[in-house]
Amino acid sequence: MIDEIIMGIINNEDIEEDNTQLVKISLFNEMIYMDMPVMFTEMSIESVKERYTVEPRPQIIYSDESGKINFAFNMLELKISDLQTYAYKIRESIRMVHPNTLFYDEDFITDQDNKSIQCFDFRSSSLEGPTYNVMYLIQVPEKTLLGNFNCPFEVYTKWRPIVKRVIKSITKGEIYESI
Repeated sequence: MIDEIIMGIINNEDIEEDNTQLVKISLFNEMIYMDMPVMFTEMSIESVKERYTVEPRPQIIYSDESGKINFAFNMLELKISDLQTYAYKIRESIRMVHPNTLFYDEDFITDQDNKSIQCFDFRSSSLEGPTYNVMYLIQVPEKTLLGNFNCPFEVYTKWRPIVKRVIKSITKGEIYESI
């Protein structure tokens, strides 16, 4: 049953119309600009500590009002030259720790040369139930942005196209060229 739903999504069936309003934000001292759903706000440090009980926590998290739909960001202090291999290693690490994780599209979004962005999506389990996740890596000068999106699995058909729009909107700050 779940696999049929997943295949329907991958084949662009049953995807809801995406008319979510986005607003431009900056992250990491204007190193990154991106569009974010207008109803999302940055989580307070206290809320982050409650939601993410294990260290290391994401450096920045934007969430909807319920706190159940999140965009999280970490700026890795290294430039990863082979994002495809690094993304593969992340997927394999997740698979080893959580063998019941179901991976979907390893090329959720890719750029022309597969060098400056890598994405993949998957379903995992949490205390709150099945969760839809998207992880992505984007090169910025001398660093790498590691982003994550998660939402309850039952609403992922609505959020999947929005996440793609958000990721595709990411650009480097004025001191850098566009991604």
